[in-house]
Amino acid sequence: MTETVREILERLEKELSTKVAALRRELTPLDKELADIRRAKEALDAPRRAQTAELFKSAAAVMAVISSPPFGKPPDLSKLTMKQLATKALSEHFRNGATANELLELFHKVWGRNDVLRESLSPQLSRLNKEGKLNYDGKRWHLALPSPPPPEDPRYNVDLTAEFEKDQATED
Repeated sequence: MTETVREILERLEKELSTKVAALRRELTPLDKELADIRRAKEALDAPRRAQTAELFKSAAAVMAVISSPPFGKPPDLSKLTMKQLATKALSEHFRNGATANELLELFHKVWGRNDVLRESLSPQLSRLNKEGKLNYDGKRWHLALPSPPPPEDPRYNVDLTAEFEKDQATED
């Protein structure tokens, strides 16, 4: 006897349905065990989540204190010139110097100063260099070190030998 296509499909459907039902019966206890494990993990994480929430509350409280008097609000960076921004960035964020692009990235991403353009920044950096406030090593901009006082400064015209002899005489 030959089966029709419909009969073959019905037989295959019944066989597969029986196998799926058997597999589902095997999965049910495993699903329950997995749910128990997940609940246990959540119970373990609950104190950490509570602690994290407390830390966030504490951080918010600290920020509220810092932004209120006597500390005041952070400076309004929108009013700083490009030269002021550059010197502030190099003194506070780039102690080992920075490229113009690194400065721009800080201005844009951290300080929200998207109005500063690369083609406008470079001339300002060059002016700071000419003013002796910045140095450029060919790759990076650095804050200029303060110049030593000129040799005619009275602080540098001390005869150390005479000072030493005077100290020795007072000790004897």
